[in-house]
Amino acid sequence: NYVYVNNINGTLNTNQALKGLTSGSIRVATSSTNPTLHPFSGKVLYISDKLPVSRDADQTDRIKFILSF
Repeated sequence: NYVYVNNINGTLNTNQALKGLTSGSIRVATSSTNPTLHPFSGKVLYISDKLPVSRDADQTDRIKFILSF
């Protein structure tokens, strides 16, 4: 099992217990890896300022994203 955490203040050490705030579940961190992505380091390539769209409660929409690296 994997646990993904973000916005950590401090250092996560291996063999350190992690406790769920609301569940009380405890697990031990056996390894830690630094992320390869840096939050908020990218550029906004396209912004479209459009008016709100009215939708029905039972309506579904299809959204496509194009990612390139």
